[in-house]
Amino acid sequence: MDAELSDGDPEFSQDLVRILTKELKLARKQLRESDQKQRRTGTVDSAMEHTAVEQRLKDENAQLQEENAHLRTELDQQRVLMRALQENPDDKGGIVQPAQEDHLRSQVASLEKSLNIMTRERDKMLTEHEENSANVERANKYKDKYRSFKEESLKSLDALRGNVAKVEAQRDAALSEAQQLTESVAKFNPKAFIEGAFNDDAYPQDATTRRAFLKSKEMKLPKNVVKFLTYEVPLQFHNTHGVWIGPSSTHFLAVSPVYVYDPKAFGRSEGGFRPFEQDNNREEHVNRSRDLFYCKDRHWRYHGIYEYLGSKDLTLKDVRNLNRLHSVSIATGDIHIRSIRSPDMVAPNIKKMIKHMYSDGVLTIRCSGFRRIGFNKGLSEALHESSTMPIPIPGEGSSQQPKRKKPSTDEQESRPVKKKK
Repeated sequence: MDAELSDGDPEFSQDLVRILTKELKLARKQLRESDQKQRRTGTVDSAMEHTAVEQRLKDENAQLQEENAHLRTELDQQRVLMRALQENPDDKGGIVQPAQEDHLRSQVASLEKSLNIMTRERDKMLTEHEENSANVERANKYKDKYRSFKEESLKSLDALRGNVAKVEAQRDAALSEAQQLTESVAKFNPKAFIEGAFNDDAYPQDATTRRAFLKSKEMKLPKNVVKFLTYEVPLQFHNTHGVWIGPSSTHFLAVSPVYVYDPKAFGRSEGGFRPFEQDNNREEHVNRSRDLFYCKDRHWRYHGIYEYLGSKDLTLKDVRNLNRLHSVSIATGDIHIRSIRSPDMVAPNIKKMIKHMYSDGVLTIRCSGFRRIGFNKGLSEALHESSTMPIPIPGEGSSQQPKRKKPSTDEQESRPVKKKK
């Protein structure tokens, strides 16, 4: 081919230009098809596809560079022929005519233009290849991140399922326990409780262990004594809050209001009834062993470990019938006073109305039963070691005159009022 070009055959040059033009068109067509195929394929999902595309692009790039070098060589040869024609314009033997020379120049310019377009397309493909490679790397990172997130989510889900199973088991146990407590409270019968107290002498009281350890209206245990409690919330009763039943005081029947009148129940100026909140007879304490403290004349004594058996709401008339039939004295004289919070803020007519509500059976009295099941010697010793009360000496009399017993509320109300002259 080089020998023919050196002879300056114009027909051969035209055929060569046409062949090169076809090759350029074919190369451009292959580039466009490769570009379209790459765009349709999109982001490579795996490392094998990414490597195949990269290798194919490298092969096409090498082919384009080879064709580019071939075209540049032929273009240089055409330029040499053009310079030879310019230097020997009279040499017509086998030399291209001016018309053919212009045609060749236009074809060379077209070839250079096609070469530049192919170069730009090659650069564009390389740029897109780099972008696709970056997209593949990001996709792989997202895929790894998603896998780790999925594994963590599955672990969290398994942990949650385990926690749900534990919570359901605890719920079922709590429901079963609540049902048992409700049945225990519902089965409590004050009449049977009083009758059983005279036949139950398993844990009799010991008078020497019931010595007063504190003189105060309210009981507050020292810190070094609290640790000896059987249960963190002890039972505390005043003498007007219940009655000892049985020859050995093994049973205690406590009475309390079911509802109390609060002058600030619904605001500063509007009162109303609220449930009486007392920790001694809450349902969750049924069948729980607790230490019982009893106060009389401001003297606090420890009586032992008692079990809460349940409660029942009775009318005032029913309570008085229990007193009459079983020869007990359940204190109810101050029940209407205990049913009022902040008595100084309550009008006299409301106090009178509350008293009549008990007489008419509108308001009821809660009777709670407690049975002695043991004695906490460690607590008793700690109470008396920390006590400031004097220890009584047996056999010694007291020179003080006995205090006159204060009449109960019922006695005060029944006595006639003397008129002043």
